[in-house]
Amino acid sequence: MTISLLEHPLGAQPGQPGARSAFHFETITRLPSTASGLGRDGARYGRTGIIHTPHGDIRTPAFVPVGTQAAMKAVLPEQMKDLGAQCLLANAFHLFERPGEDVLDAAGGLARFMNWDGPTFTDSGGFQAGRRLQEDAGDGRDRHEVGRHHRQGQGAHGLGG
Repeated sequence: MTISLLEHPLGAQPGQPGARSAFHFETITRLPSTASGLGRDGARYGRTGIIHTPHGDIRTPAFVPVGTQAAMKAVLPEQMKDLGAQCLLANAFHLFERPGEDVLDAAGGLARFMNWDGPTFTDSGGFQAGRRLQEDAGDGRDRHEVGRHHRQGQGAHGLGG
């Protein structure tokens, strides 16, 4: 069986976010409310389910590997699938710094850059941006530009895909 790592199974356009209506969570099982360790108002919040996305479904709970700069070190995308990964997570700030938005755009988005055909996520990178803004600008990078980029919410949105 050949797995295409560049075609999205549900027809979402590579490098483009899917329609919001295509995202939803389907609950499969819930913990019984009679179990110990009840949550707020006596409700149980533990559950299994499926996160439906335009780029594929994710059964929860899920193993979600993190490729800080869009790379799983020493593990190929095919191997990630074999290990049970259904989606990959990357850090938006690290992507902004390296490889950069232009490189990701030229590759056709984050998933294509990673050679991954499933869903991808980016965190905000806000923690790293805040830390970077506190550091000395000894490497010549414009810290105000980095901070502005993330304050405007472009960190994850501009680099996801």
